[in-house]
Amino acid sequence: MSSSNPADTSLATNIVEGSKRVYKKLTLKKEPVSPEIVSRIGPKYAGSPTDVKGLRSALIFLLGFSGSFCIGELLDLRAKDVAFATEHLEIAVRKS
Repeated sequence: MSSSNPADTSLATNIVEGSKRVYKKLTLKKEPVSPEIVSRIGPKYAGSPTDVKGLRSALIFLLGFSGSFCIGELLDLRAKDVAFATEHLEIAVRKS
């Protein structure tokens, strides 16, 4: 009697890989975020000035959209990384 595992053969490997291709789930493509959708984010999530978590979430989303930041860059931001000028914001990104 052989002690080798039949699942370790190249035939078994090919069958498994083929079934992964045949039975894979299709990805549903969603439409990109438009400026109209973004303009509704602020009032929806930052509706109350006392809701700090909602304000933070809205700020992260709006900043990420307008500055094309990655989520890691946004989550690494600290207050000292942001400087307010009269007509713009200056944001220092520590690592990209």
